[in-house]
Amino acid sequence: MAMTQTQTVPKEVAYQSIAEGWQMRMTVPEMEAYRHALRGTKCLVEFGCGGSTIFAAQMGVSEIYCVDSDADWIKRVSSSPEIAQSGVRLSARYADIGPVGNWGSPQDERTKARWPNYHSQIWNEVRADTVDCLLIDGRFRVACTLQALLRVGSQTKLAFHDFWEREHYHVVLPFLNICEKVDTLLIATPKAGLIPANLYRYLNPHMFDPR
Repeated sequence: MAMTQTQTVPKEVAYQSIAEGWQMRMTVPEMEAYRHALRGTKCLVEFGCGGSTIFAAQMGVSEIYCVDSDADWIKRVSSSPEIAQSGVRLSARYADIGPVGNWGSPQDERTKARWPNYHSQIWNEVRADTVDCLLIDGRFRVACTLQALLRVGSQTKLAFHDFWEREHYHVVLPFLNICEKVDTLLIATPKAGLIPANLYRYLNPHMFDPR
């Protein structure tokens, strides 16, 4: 995938309708870039779920593993008619990190020991060598990215939303080949030959960072 120039970062959050009752919090150009990244994808891992899950199912992705820290939201996504009608094999996992607020953000420091569940547990279920694409659009985004980079191959596509407007996410850039920049969305692939010790050097201080 050829790298493109960065487009203007939107000043307001944009929502695109996916299906009745479902929206995707992306600009139209971001959605088109993500649509392109999903082409040919059989196995998708999502950190954060919702409209993006419906979108991927509609795109013909055959297997989706997703993680969210809001149990009620997970149930709504899993039981949606759009998922049932698509024929996708969906494995939606609730990451128990304790009480959560808006957008699944942890609210109780006393449950901090459970927070890494969000970015680590899914890898006990999914075979990393089958993952074609990753969407990073939930909590603990730096840790989610680094955990994935410890496991997936260099051909796996990674879509990281809200990336360019939040500089604290940029610590993962040394490990990625940038394919595309569209508004706030980064499309990338892992660099070949990543050294696990280097990834852990960044992962350890971000394991409890819910941003």
